[in-house]
Amino acid sequence: MKWLIINPLIRSQKRVYDAFRAQGVPGEPFIPLVGQLWHMNEANKIGRGMDYIVDLVQKHGSYFLFGFGPLTRMILVEPELISDVLGRSNTANYEKPPDLINIVKPILGIHNLLVSEGDEHDRARKMLNPAFHFVNLRSMVPIMSNETVKAIDSLLSLALSTNEVNLEIQMNSLTLSIIASSAFGQGFETTPHAKESICTTFNKVKDVIEYRTLHMINQIKFLAELPFWGKKIVDDGAKKVNDFVDQAIADRRSGKSTSLCAGQDILDLLLNAVDDKGESFSDQQIRDEALTFVLAGHETTGNLMTWTLYLLMTHAEVLEACREEVDRILPNGTIPDFEHMADLQVIEAVLYESLRLYPPAAFIVRQCIKEHTIGGTNDKSSIFIPVGAMIVIHNYTLHRREDYWSCPLEFDYKRWMRDPVSGLKPKLTHPYAYLPFASGTRNCIGQNFAILEAKVMFAMLVQRCNFKLVPGQQIVPEMKGITMKTKYGITGNGMNILIFLSIRTYRTTPCTFYFLICSILNLAYISITLMTRIMSIGYGIDFTHTSIVWCKLKQFFVVSLSLISVTCSCMATIDQFLVTSKNANLRRYSNMKLTYRITLISIIIWCVHAIPVLVFRDIIPTSNTCVNINTIYAIYIPLYLIGLFCGIPVLIVIIFGYLAYRNIRQIRVLLDQHADRQITKMTIIQVLFIIIFMVPFGIYTTYSSITSNVSKSADRLLKEYFASVIILTLTSFYFAGSCYMFMISSKRFRQAVLARILWCKRTHRVNPLHLITIGRVILPYNT
Repeated sequence: MKWLIINPLIRSQKRVYDAFRAQGVPGEPFIPLVGQLWHMNEANKIGRGMDYIVDLVQKHGSYFLFGFGPLTRMILVEPELISDVLGRSNTANYEKPPDLINIVKPILGIHNLLVSEGDEHDRARKMLNPAFHFVNLRSMVPIMSNETVKAIDSLLSLALSTNEVNLEIQMNSLTLSIIASSAFGQGFETTPHAKESICTTFNKVKDVIEYRTLHMINQIKFLAELPFWGKKIVDDGAKKVNDFVDQAIADRRSGKSTSLCAGQDILDLLLNAVDDKGESFSDQQIRDEALTFVLAGHETTGNLMTWTLYLLMTHAEVLEACREEVDRILPNGTIPDFEHMADLQVIEAVLYESLRLYPPAAFIVRQCIKEHTIGGTNDKSSIFIPVGAMIVIHNYTLHRREDYWSCPLEFDYKRWMRDPVSGLKPKLTHPYAYLPFASGTRNCIGQNFAILEAKVMFAMLVQRCNFKLVPGQQIVPEMKGITMKTKYGITGNGMNILIFLSIRTYRTTPCTFYFLICSILNLAYISITLMTRIMSIGYGIDFTHTSIVWCKLKQFFVVSLSLISVTCSCMATIDQFLVTSKNANLRRYSNMKLTYRITLISIIIWCVHAIPVLVFRDIIPTSNTCVNINTIYAIYIPLYLIGLFCGIPVLIVIIFGYLAYRNIRQIRVLLDQHADRQITKMTIIQVLFIIIFMVPFGIYTTYSSITSNVSKSADRLLKEYFASVIILTLTSFYFAGSCYMFMISSKRFRQAVLARILWCKRTHRVNPLHLITIGRVILPYNT
C-alpha cells in the first residue's frame, strides 16, 4: 500500500524535475521523498536557515530547482519571471497549492481569500474590497490606540517585575487584541477571557500545524486524517475558535453585540456585503473570512513589530530619528489618530525597510494548473512550466538581491522616505522586487490595515518606551527542521516482561533474568523519551526546557538506564558462555544468587556514574535549552559513548557470544537441552542485535569527535546528517526490538506470546457444554 502511494508521487515529481532540467534549469540533485530538507535543517542548526536559500541563489542563479521533502519546487528570485507568475496575464494558469488547504483547513476553513480559487475568490474579493478602504479603516484607529495603551501599561508593569520581556509574545498578543476587537467588537470584549483563550488556543494549534507541515503530514491527505501527531489538539482548538465566532455572528445578528468603531467593524462589513446579484455571504463564509483576517493577520503584523523593534535596538540612531518625529508630530504624549498617520514618514519608512529585511511571509507558493511559458523578454530565456510544477517566490532572498537594492544587507530606512515636494514614495527598480504583501490579483487585501495598525503601535511604543536587547541572544529568522526517532518498543518490552515473569524457567534462569531486567530498563528508557516527545509535540509542554529538575533527571535516567541495559545484555552473553561450558567450575558461576548481586552492583555503579549529569546539566536562559555546561564533562561524554556504551559492550558480546556458540556446537547432550539451546539462540540473536545496532553508533560518534573541529562543506554536512538520522534510528531499535528478535529465535517464546495474546482476547476458552472428560484430561469436543 505504501509503495502504491509513494511510487506515483516519486514519478510525478521526477517528471517535473526532468522537464525543467531538460531546459537547462539548474538546481539541486533530485533525492526521492526527502529532497534538500536535511540541508535546510543543518543550516538552521547554525542559525542560517533562511540564508541557506541565499547561498543557493549564489550557487545557481535567480531560478533553480529545490526539493522540499518529496515535492520538487522551482525557486524564483527574478522579478521579471515573478511578474509572469503573479501578474494578470497568467492568473488562470496558477492556483494556491492543494496542500495549503490541508494545512489551513482545520483552523481557517476553506471558504476564505487565502485558499479559495476561481469565481469564489473573485466574488469574495469584490465583496470585501470596500471593507478595507481607508474610509472604513479610519474609524478603527481609536481601537488600535486604546488597545496599544493597555498593552504598554501591561508591558511597563511586566518590565518592572521581571526586567526582561519576550517581545514576540507581547506583540502578537497586542495585534490579536486589535484585530479581534476590530472584527468582533463587543462580542470579543464581553466574553470572559476571550482574548487569552483565543490566543492560547491559536498558538497551540499553530505549533501543531507547523510540526505536521514540516513533517509532511498535512500535505498528504490520508496522513492528515489519522488521529495522531496532535490532530486532537487541532480539532479541539478549531472547534473552540469556530464556536466563538459562530456565537459572535449570532450575537451581532440579534443585536446583543455592537461595533466598537465609530462606523462598521469587520463583522458588520462581512454581514452587510453583497455581490453583483445582491447575494450575501453564508455564515460559513463569514466565519472563515473573519478567522482568516484575525488569526492569519495578527501574527504577520506581530512579527513585523517584533523585527522592527529588534532593528531599532541594534540601530540607536534610527530609534532617535523615530523618537524625534514622534515627539514632533505627537507632542506631550498625544494619542495618534488617523490624521496623524500621513505625517509619520520616518515611522512608515522604518516599517517598510523592516518588511524588506524580514518579510513575515518569507515566500509565496503557486502551483501550475495549465502548462505555459514564462520569461522570454529582456534577453531572458523562456521557461516552459509543466502542469503540477510548484513555483516558490522566496521574498527573503528577493529583498536582498544586489541587482535591485543598494547595500541590500544594511538597514537603511531612508531608501523609503517620500519625496518632500510630491509626497510620493521612491520608485522601485522593478515593481516585483518588493513583495511583502505579494502582488497581482491575490495580493494581501489587509495590507492597508496592517500598515495602519503597525504605525499606531510603533509610534506609541517609541513615544512611551525604551528598549534594550538582552545580551547573549542569537536573533535569526526561524526555520525549523525535521527529526526522525523511533516511537515503537513499549509493546515489545512490555511483552518481554510479561513472558519472563510468567514462565518459571525464564524467571529462575540467570540469562533470561538479565533479559527481564534489560526489558524493564528499555521500557523505562523508551517511556521517558517518548512521553517527553509526545508532551512536547502533542501538547506543547516541554518540561526539559522549562523545569531545571526535569532537565537534569531526564538525562540522568537516559544515561544510567542505557548503560545498565547494555550491561545486562553483556552479562546474559557471559552467562551463556558459563552455562554451556564443559568446565563444571565455570558452570557453577551461573546461579541466581550471583546474578542478583551483579545486577544490583551494576545499577549502583551506573547511577553513581550518572551523578555528574545532575550537577552539570542546566537550562540556558537566553535560549531555553537544556545542555551540559561543564567543558571537562563535555570532553568525557563522547569518550563514555564510544567506550562504555558501545566499544566495550560490543567486544564483550562478540567474544562471549562466539564462545557460547562454540560450546553448544561441541556439546552433544545437555541437561534440559531443548530449553538451553533455545535460550542460547535468543542470546546469539541478542549479540547480533547489539552488533548491528550499536557498532554504527560507535563508529559515527568516533568520527564526529575526530572531525569536530574540521571545516565542512554543505554537501558533507548533508551526508553526515543523513548518516546520523539513520544511525540514531538503528540505535533506538536496540531499546525497542528485542521482543521481536526473541520471537524469531525461540519457539517457546513465540508460543508464550501467542498464549498471552489469545488469553487477552479470551479465544482460548471453550464452551463447557462441549467437553468430554477422559480420565483427568479435559478435551474440547468437536461437533
